[in-house]
Amino acid sequence: NGRQDMKRVLVVEDDDELRAVLIDVLSEEGRRVDAVRDGVEALALQNTKSYDVILCDLRLPRLDGPALYEALHAGRYTVPFPRLIFMTGYAADRTYAAFLKRTNAPTLQKPFNLKVVRQVVNVLLSGSHST
Repeated sequence: NGRQDMKRVLVVEDDDELRAVLIDVLSEEGRRVDAVRDGVEALALQNTKSYDVILCDLRLPRLDGPALYEALHAGRYTVPFPRLIFMTGYAADRTYAAFLKRTNAPTLQKPFNLKVVRQVVNVLLSGSHST
């Protein structure tokens, strides 16, 4: 059954244009993509669906990337914990830099090349952790 092989990706991005582009790019790769505007919406979906990868902006309204990361780690989910990829234009910001170093999560610097997004997502979905 080919449907079982379809990987689920959640995009958490408050920029409408970028969110739409990421949905298109990842869908073209044969991924099942859901997208939300902030961490609150992401947590609500994570409670009902299992995602293989969450592509998450660091700066978000209501609940930002670091807060979403902490909430996911603190929660007790029946679904597997997804791999996270962070997107940011603020990696040099001291607060975010410390967070990214601590989590060691893959980070895409904005503006990024969409080919790089595809590659990073594909590497994580294949289970390969070589960087």
